[in-house]
Amino acid sequence: MKDPIPGLRAQLRSLRTAAGEPALEILHRHAALLGRHLPTSTAHDLVSGSRLPRWPTVESFVRACLHHAKLLGLKLPQDMLALAHWRSAYEEAAGRIGGDVRRSPCQLPLASRLFTNRDVELGLIDTAVSSIFLITGLAGTGKTSLALRWAQENVDDFPDGQLYVDMRGFGPTGAPLSAGDAARCLLDALDVDLRSLQTDQQSLFNLLRSSVAGKRLLILLDNVRDSATVEPLLPGDRSCVVLVTSRNRLSNLIANHETVPIVLDALDPEQARVLLGRHIGSTRVSTEAAAAEQLLEHCGGLPLALVIIAARVAAHPSFPLATMSSDLMAASSRLNTLDAGELAVNLRAVFSWSYDDQSAEAATLLTLLSLTPGVDIGLPAAAALMDSPVERIQVLLDELDRSHLVQQHLPGRYRMHDLVRAYAQEFGDRMDTAAALYRLICFYLHTADRADDLLDPQMQQIALSGPDRALLITDRNDAQTWFTTEHRNLLAAQCLAQSRGWHDLTWQLAWTFDSFHYRQGHLLSNVSCWGRALESAGRLAEPAAIAVAERYFGRALARAGYTAEAVEHLRRALAYTEQTEDRYGQAHVHYSMGWVFELGGDDELALLHSTRALRLFRDLGDPTWEARLLTKVGWDHARLGQHKQAVAASESALTAHRSLGDEYGQIDALHTLGYVSQSLGQHTEAREHFRQAVDLCRKAGHSYAEATNLVQLGDAYAALEQPDRARKTWQAAADLLRSQARTAEYAQVDARLAQGAP
Repeated sequence: MKDPIPGLRAQLRSLRTAAGEPALEILHRHAALLGRHLPTSTAHDLVSGSRLPRWPTVESFVRACLHHAKLLGLKLPQDMLALAHWRSAYEEAAGRIGGDVRRSPCQLPLASRLFTNRDVELGLIDTAVSSIFLITGLAGTGKTSLALRWAQENVDDFPDGQLYVDMRGFGPTGAPLSAGDAARCLLDALDVDLRSLQTDQQSLFNLLRSSVAGKRLLILLDNVRDSATVEPLLPGDRSCVVLVTSRNRLSNLIANHETVPIVLDALDPEQARVLLGRHIGSTRVSTEAAAAEQLLEHCGGLPLALVIIAARVAAHPSFPLATMSSDLMAASSRLNTLDAGELAVNLRAVFSWSYDDQSAEAATLLTLLSLTPGVDIGLPAAAALMDSPVERIQVLLDELDRSHLVQQHLPGRYRMHDLVRAYAQEFGDRMDTAAALYRLICFYLHTADRADDLLDPQMQQIALSGPDRALLITDRNDAQTWFTTEHRNLLAAQCLAQSRGWHDLTWQLAWTFDSFHYRQGHLLSNVSCWGRALESAGRLAEPAAIAVAERYFGRALARAGYTAEAVEHLRRALAYTEQTEDRYGQAHVHYSMGWVFELGGDDELALLHSTRALRLFRDLGDPTWEARLLTKVGWDHARLGQHKQAVAASESALTAHRSLGDEYGQIDALHTLGYVSQSLGQHTEAREHFRQAVDLCRKAGHSYAEATNLVQLGDAYAALEQPDRARKTWQAAADLLRSQARTAEYAQVDARLAQGAP
């Protein structure tokens, strides 16, 4: 094809030569630094192509060349420096061929000037070796805006036109546009005469493919419901680029047509802040910072929510942002606030178009999921919630995930956006949700109990309420992983149980968490759990439950450093067990009191209570707890400097623990033996005892005791003049202590690290 603008193109080539012949990639980078867009392919067409570019492209090229010349210190002719010269040359060239150029269809809607962020996603389209792209994500994430921005920045790459069809997949306008009707829209835009066309659909699609073959067209198919309406519209070659936007994943389109999926998530907090600032002014965002932060938090990074807020601010510019942020904070009015008066800017309406597209069963599951406690949910828990087989729930979750109403953010784990949660919760009033939530709490309770049995097989058993639909866990590592994964959900489940008046479940949940909390150093979480448990036990007015809750609440308080308060609760627990003649409970309370008095620095009183507990457990014929109390008595002797008695008790206890397979008991006994050896200056023996204890801690997942023993092991290395090992061991201890919020102990180890000696 003959070049229609040889004069302008020759001038542009001369400018590039005068500027030092910069590579096109360098010009692309210069343009980006100047806040302009100049793809290398577009720059290449500009200097050697055969079509008229847009003025913004010419301007970007000129500015990039001038910038390069300035960097090199080159002096250019005066006319080359004047932007008005280039504008005049462009208009002269365009005037000669304007009639021919403007026959190409330009159907793209206006792109927002306030579009921001999404550079990563735009880059994916720029760099992908494909001609078909699916932009997908939750309603309101800005899929169409992203497509229009990319199209706007790359319009010069499509001299044969830019086509746009709203497929009406989701919205208030009724049925989606059919593939046949969409094909007619595209052919009409290309001025194809349809009067002689045969009536069958296949002929229509064949004609469309023939009409676009070999042309450089951009085709934007917006708001698509499913793959079936898109596939017949796809070109038969790679000369065109097709952008598809949809709330659904369109798996068939991805699998069968080499389509690149671009998944949009909510914006991160900083991106959301920038977007809000572009709409209402960055000055206002910073001036009313507290209210703006609340708006950002409750919009959850959803671009449409932020745009709706901006529209409402624009409607009442004199109103403080705090007025709107207070409405957003109230769950009951949140979605009312996110309504700017028309369907397209009414978040409830926008979400409804996705919700209405789900099967009845999937919609029910979404509603129930919105009411669940915690940050996400696993597949087995969702099955308990719906009282359905796991296989069926997987199908329903896949349906919701395809629509982005839930997100599988980790294998087998699902979460939803807070605003989707708020929308789905509105349907909860229309169904009986109590039974479903009760099943879920019971699932957490019984699974936690099973996991706790694996972590501490010697733990006392209690009768649990509710149906046993526990997850099958058979391995200690799996039990540890389950607790770690579900920890925040378990805490939230206990709060929900208490708020629903399921007080038996509330205190029993605290029981199943206790070992995990202690061994992982979640000391304050344990205090909160047992505080709720004690309150619920009191509501039940069951002396046995109250005694257990008082005892464990006291232990939790002591571990967290509140020893005086702990003693008061343990004394009340002892009174309850004596009142009910519960000798087993009395033994446990005396054990706890011995431990608490030790923490308070009264080792003689600690030994007194430990000895009483040892006697009671012997009388009760409980070998596990007899061995554990023998360990405690040995430790109390060690603290009192009674080394001979300490070693005798601890060695006997260690033998018993090994025969019982009680790893936690072995850890405590080895710690005492190491402590005594260290006190006697036997640092080699101390090192071996602490090393064995650390190995057992790691095997058993007892990170709390691991930190304690690492400190002592580091001291042993220091005493044996092995400073490098000492420092490495102390550092490992410090990392654990810091993660467990054991501030005072961390400070002591930090001092060791600073000084290089204990």
